[in-house]
Amino acid sequence: MMTAPQTPPMDRRRRNWLRHLRRSETGAVTLPTLLWLPFFLMIMVSSVELLVLSVKQTMLERGVDMSTRILRLGIEKTPSAETLKRSICENIGFLHNCMDDLFVEVHAVDTNTWATVNPDPGMRCVDRDPDSTQVATVDGGNDDQMMLLRACLKIRPMSTGSQTEDGKNYIWEMNPLGAYLLTDMNGEATLTTTTFYINEPG
Repeated sequence: MMTAPQTPPMDRRRRNWLRHLRRSETGAVTLPTLLWLPFFLMIMVSSVELLVLSVKQTMLERGVDMSTRILRLGIEKTPSAETLKRSICENIGFLHNCMDDLFVEVHAVDTNTWATVNPDPGMRCVDRDPDSTQVATVDGGNDDQMMLLRACLKIRPMSTGSQTEDGKNYIWEMNPLGAYLLTDMNGEATLTTTTFYINEPG
């Protein structure tokens, strides 16, 4: 009588191990976690970036409003660009290098044409070029005249704020919000605000 060939012990052990592996639920959570972890990190990093940008924008608008309130009430006449910038930076409070990063201009507005009286260069920001001759325009205007104040603050996004020796920022490079921020050649983004006020009669 012929007998069926027996399965070698090594093959049986391999089959038993594969059968056990197929039925085991050990590590079932690990794979989805690894797949979703990059997306969670992107959301968290973008949320922090958005929070910081929102706080800085709010503080910039608050600083400008507090400084121009004195002008709206006619307590003081329009100061120099340096004095106005220092006042705004003091009202902002916590921004590092505010005096170097903030650019403020004031223009008189013709209410017949709703254009600035002098040629309007548009929103301008700090020019880092050492050879730049850019000068802030601060027009005092006349009594009962509408005035336009613009402020531009240069900031460094968190995605470019700190880098390793090889020029990389591995954590913040996962930030999709930072990747879509418009930055200049120095890696700086801009926050801007605009406000109007009327010169009080003398």
